Amino acid sequence: MLPRQTIVPAPNAGERTPPTSQGHPYAGFQRAVATDDPVIATAAALELPRVGLADALRLVLVYHRVGDRRFERAAVRWVSRLGAEIPAVGLSGAATALQAFAAMARGDEQPGAEALADVLDAAAADQLAAVVDDWSRRRRASGTS
Repeated sequence: MLPRQTIVPAPNAGERTPPTSQGHPYAGFQRAVATDDPVIATAAALELPRVGLADALRLVLVYHRVGDRRFERAAVRWVSRLGAEIPAVGLSGAATALQAFAAMARGDEQPGAEALADVLDAAAADQLAAVVDDWSRRRRASGTS
């Protein structure tokens, strides 16, 4: 007789999202974010059962990259979620994150991205810091900063 396996349900296990003609909605979201098209990325995000903090950050960075009018509002909302979902960020970290996004909006992308990554590193939000680092790396590689 084979040993029993414990099955741990995935997050949102009861909420199956049917695949679209392009595949699973999350794969579609990843492709959409890679295009840096805010309309396509936003539409893809709306197909997800839940937009996690890392994916919301990716969307904020898409808005910033193309100068979309939704950038500032999305950044403020994201920082609010950051404080609520990762209490280690604290008030000071949230304020620094807002200042980092403001710096990016002024055109100081690299210092802003570094400050944001520092806040996330200090809060042990490694996955979020990796999103910022990846975004910065791609910006430098493309010669846009």
